[in-house]
Amino acid sequence: MSVKHAEMDKGVKAFLIYMSSSVIIITVLFLVFFIRQALSPQVHYLDRTDIFEIVRDNRQTILEDIENNDFSCILGLLSSSREEPAVYFADGCVTFYCYGHGFASNTSYEGFYYTPWDGPGAIGGGEAPWQRFPLPEGEKLIQALKQEGNEWVWYEKDEDPGRDNEYRTEKICDNFWYYKLAY
Repeated sequence: MSVKHAEMDKGVKAFLIYMSSSVIIITVLFLVFFIRQALSPQVHYLDRTDIFEIVRDNRQTILEDIENNDFSCILGLLSSSREEPAVYFADGCVTFYCYGHGFASNTSYEGFYYTPWDGPGAIGGGEAPWQRFPLPEGEKLIQALKQEGNEWVWYEKDEDPGRDNEYRTEKICDNFWYYKLAY
């Protein structure tokens, strides 16, 4: 074997060792990633059914949180959502934001709220993520709602034909209502 062949064989061997090592390292990293994902607690978006179930099963706890102005119990129950839940206050209502999804003009927010008068109500507060949208507030919203089956709805297109924002609310149990805002 010539010197040239020996040098080429060393180069090929070094390249093969480098490639094999790279493949092994990448494989191990992928395995670690997938095993870690499989073992980590799974989070998901709370959907309408989840929200109804959480409220119905924990109504007394939520009422105690509201009375004590300490929302740690209910926020803990809502923590399985991908987003951090939050609490907002407006017009006597206490709103629990569970999650939002979408981007720009295709966004929706869902959660539930408490009303002392046990009727559909205003939601929000100045810090709520949806406050940048033209949702009627307080009594204006309540007056704008129309009943459709079990839901009360507001369509912005009724006020401005070129718009498509909407608000839906539905009674969960005494004093608690589900909401969905879609933009």
